[in-house]
Amino acid sequence: MQVAVVAGGAAPSTRSGRLRLARVLLVALTATGAAVGLWAQAAPAAFYRSFPGFGRHWLPPLGPYNEHLVRDFGALNLGLAAAALVAAFTLTRSATMTAAAAWLVYSVPHVAFHASHGDAFATGDDVATLASLGAAGAAALAAWWLVFTAAARPVAEPRSELAAGRTETA
Repeated sequence: MQVAVVAGGAAPSTRSGRLRLARVLLVALTATGAAVGLWAQAAPAAFYRSFPGFGRHWLPPLGPYNEHLVRDFGALNLGLAAAALVAAFTLTRSATMTAAAAWLVYSVPHVAFHASHGDAFATGDDVATLASLGAAGAAALAAWWLVFTAAARPVAEPRSELAAGRTETA
């Protein structure tokens, strides 16, 4: 059976716009993961005391400092950043789906934890925590959808060519 490749239904300008937006989202995830990851790796105690910065302190209310856990968190974020970077460069379905899945597997339980432990924060910090974590998951999902719907997809050739004897074995 022969397979032809056709556009996913999007016009070329729409397709390039979707891919451009997907790349922007993936670069944003890369930058976020790299910034958090490098900070946690380079200065774990300072990260614990002052994350997310700007005079806010989101980690001390949740429990005591543990260097090992902070460094592991940093490494996790660097791994997520690496996956998002590969997806941003390649914009393939498989790389983008892998990066999006990794970000979602991280983000969904993280949001669920903070949603059920919001009493540790002032209302503004609680809302900011949930919004920032939710935004990362939403960006990952949106990037995957944009690449999936913009990428070419294989479809079977029309029967008329197959009936004319132009068959290939797979």
